[in-house]
Amino acid sequence: MAEILIAFASMSGNTESIADLIKVSLDAFNHEVELKEMEGMDAEELLEYDGIILGSYTWGDRELPFEAEDFHDDLEGIDLAGKKVAVFGSGESKVMHWEENVV
Repeated sequence: MAEILIAFASMSGNTESIADLIKVSLDAFNHEVELKEMEGMDAEELLEYDGIILGSYTWGDRELPFEAEDFHDDLEGIDLAGKKVAVFGSGESKVMHWEENVV
């Protein structure tokens, strides 16, 4: 059983709904899953988990929201080596080119 964090940024509730669905799926495998909003979260908290799932929406011209950008900036200097990390996103499908934006 792994301890997994799902950290997300959501404005309309769509990204949070996706996070909830992921949590339900992982709960079925008896993982301990915690949902947290990125805004105000300390990026060092990621080190407490076996697995990390990060989710955000995009707006405008495929821009990340400020809370996701701030969280990304806070990740600098945090060693996530050995951590299992996944990402997901939501946004208008005609402007989504997620594969170009995943680092």
